[in-house]
Amino acid sequence: MANDSIRVLPVTGTIGADIEGVDFSQDVSDEVFTQIRAALVEHLVIFFRDQDISLDQQAALTRRFGPPANIPFIETMSENSEVIEIVKEADEKTRFVFGGAWHSDFSFQKEPPYVTFLRAKEVPAFGGDTLYANMINAYETLPDALRDKVDNMVGLHSGDRAYSPKMQGLQDLLENMQVNNTEEAQVVQRHPLVRVHPESGRRGLFVNPVYSVGIEGMSAEEGEAFIEGLNKHALHEANTCRFRWRQNSIAIWDNRFTQHYALNDYAGKRRHMYRTTAAGEAPVGIGA
Repeated sequence: MANDSIRVLPVTGTIGADIEGVDFSQDVSDEVFTQIRAALVEHLVIFFRDQDISLDQQAALTRRFGPPANIPFIETMSENSEVIEIVKEADEKTRFVFGGAWHSDFSFQKEPPYVTFLRAKEVPAFGGDTLYANMINAYETLPDALRDKVDNMVGLHSGDRAYSPKMQGLQDLLENMQVNNTEEAQVVQRHPLVRVHPESGRRGLFVNPVYSVGIEGMSAEEGEAFIEGLNKHALHEANTCRFRWRQNSIAIWDNRFTQHYALNDYAGKRRHMYRTTAAGEAPVGIGA
């Protein structure tokens, strides 16, 4: 019976699991939801198929992970202010796509989001997959000397490369989304380069190519090169999984310990998604 118990089916040896036995259109018991959360802790991103739910149901499910996250710069839906509608129409001229680079959602915030919940309303027959990378495994597979080096380092994060006024022209290419770039995006936020998972106690790199803009104590050039090296290691194919969307598919991921990348390989086809996020905490480093 749906929602009596779940089946967890890993999709790779590194990250991701399909979850069966859940119908989110029906009540999900606290016991089953505890199993879902445990699967998320272990696999970092979990996938569900054939989930025909409303916007309000999606928002309510996301709130079971925590209160709604603060959403900067991006206009939410009038029907539900907790939901971002991600749409690319078949006739859009640009090849730019929302989320089309490796990143961790809003890592430049003081308290970046915990969970991202993404549901597919309409997707192409092929194309538009999402990639995920395991930042815990990325940390644990660093060479010993480098792992010791990063343990107490501080990373610098900013939304400058995406949401500052100089980027408004790029964001305006999203013909069916409203992004309001402001100078607030230029604020630099300090976060530990290695953060500790509050449930498992495991350590993960907290770095990404879009919002990580420097390393405290390094010159701009040194910091950029250091971040590039960490991302090259973290985003190796062996540390990733790939999710092929279908209508009413859902992906839920721990934004704090993953990166993700929305592929833009579906020109001339429509892709329509709904995204909600649960609030996270300020990253806690080693020895904090």
